[in-house]
Amino acid sequence: MNGGGRLLPLLLVALFLGALAGALASLAGPDAYLPRLLGLGAIVSFAAFLYRARREIGFLFVRARRVSEPGPAITWLLAAAVFGVGALVLARAPVRMDWTERGLNRLSEASRAVLEANDAPIELIGVFREDDPRRARAFDVLETYRKSAGRIRVEMVDPDRRPDRARQLGLNRSAVVLVRSGGVVEEALELTEASISQAILRAENPRRLRIAFVTGHGERRLSASGRGGLAPLAASLREVGYEPAEVSLLEAPIGEETAVLALIGPRRELLPAEITRLREHLDGGGRLLLCLEPGADAGLGELLRGSGVILDSLEVFDESPATRGLGFGPRVVVASDYADHPILRGGMGYTVFPGVRRIGLAEEMIWGVNAEPLIRTGPRARLVGLEEEPGETAAEARVRSIAVVQEWEVTGTGEARPGEPVPEKPFARLVVVGDSDWLSGGGIELFSNRDLATRSFHWLARREFLLRVPPLDRSGTPIRIGLGGLRTLSYLLGGAVPLVLLGVGIWLWARRR
Repeated sequence: MNGGGRLLPLLLVALFLGALAGALASLAGPDAYLPRLLGLGAIVSFAAFLYRARREIGFLFVRARRVSEPGPAITWLLAAAVFGVGALVLARAPVRMDWTERGLNRLSEASRAVLEANDAPIELIGVFREDDPRRARAFDVLETYRKSAGRIRVEMVDPDRRPDRARQLGLNRSAVVLVRSGGVVEEALELTEASISQAILRAENPRRLRIAFVTGHGERRLSASGRGGLAPLAASLREVGYEPAEVSLLEAPIGEETAVLALIGPRRELLPAEITRLREHLDGGGRLLLCLEPGADAGLGELLRGSGVILDSLEVFDESPATRGLGFGPRVVVASDYADHPILRGGMGYTVFPGVRRIGLAEEMIWGVNAEPLIRTGPRARLVGLEEEPGETAAEARVRSIAVVQEWEVTGTGEARPGEPVPEKPFARLVVVGDSDWLSGGGIELFSNRDLATRSFHWLARREFLLRVPPLDRSGTPIRIGLGGLRTLSYLLGGAVPLVLLGVGIWLWARRR
């Protein structure tokens, strides 16, 4: 091998450029320009080495075939070659395997059902800058969707490097996933399965429903952006496919175009004509969300009593370890005791209610009304001025319902018109919560309050398909591997193992000469 002195630098340059490209790709991402250029340089250098050393390599294999005896040497060499080629192939087209018991790295059954429900093409566009550490995770999540359904196409866009594409998509921010289907564009602001799957559902069901917020009685306003306003809630509702608006019960009928009527924190009593409007809304199969502050029932006691909801003026104090551990005072109720209801099904963290009243249900429920407590306090909660009621045990007296949910079939509807089929009878839906601060600008960001709000509107608006995707179950003790550990595993499996096998094969061949 007379040219060995000239060939060795080429091999060393190829190895150095390849190692440097791999290190930079793990830090800057596989789509960065510099790792690609270095990788191309490594390929060119290695190709030049193979071309210059073609005679030596040919001699080596011919000589090995002539002098080697049947044994494991060729097997080890072939195994090393298979591992090396396999590492290169998997680096470009990895095989996804999920051996976790909870399926953390594959789509849930609900998401797969969403993808199978339609066959229209879908584009998932991840908008992340190359220096954003979430970019690699976003690509991995979107690839999970692409491999789960053939109708999905994935694209990653850096708005800084591709400003023309960003303008074409109408982007004004990054760190977002766009979902496009049939000309409809929805955004998934969180890099989670629930957020992306619900964005796909909204893109395939683009009709925006109207949420009407009642005004005129000191309620919280949609336009107010302070701690007491509902502007953050309105923004969240628009993001998930609704159109919030303010209405007056005296100026015009509620209208069939209203999907949900919301009365958030009224401080003055409603007029009899307005209460009549609310009753007619429910009698016609409407949906109503009531958030009532302690000591202010707005004259709704009789209306609610007709469906089995009991109001009183008693405020709930909570001195549970969760409340104290989170730094709240006793007037703030931290709840985690939830009913098995579609609004809450799939898992819900803490919800926080700053100043909440008890919302109870009648002991004898109204026939045909399905009702249950939606949220209850912990066992250490107590009612201000009342420790125990007659007929209650000490434990029962300290567990209070602060939100209830009801549903009932509306009577007197569904009659057939001449020549038309009998329409399906509608169901009225009602959610009553003993606090309105949890929806305000100062409360919507606390823990799971925003999730509870959007899921409540989904259920009231009869958009149950948006409730099918549960949050990921991350319980248990996961194995955490940092960036350095992942880089070490990559070098070990992609470089060290093939080189060790290659060395063992050469050593065995040399011994048999």
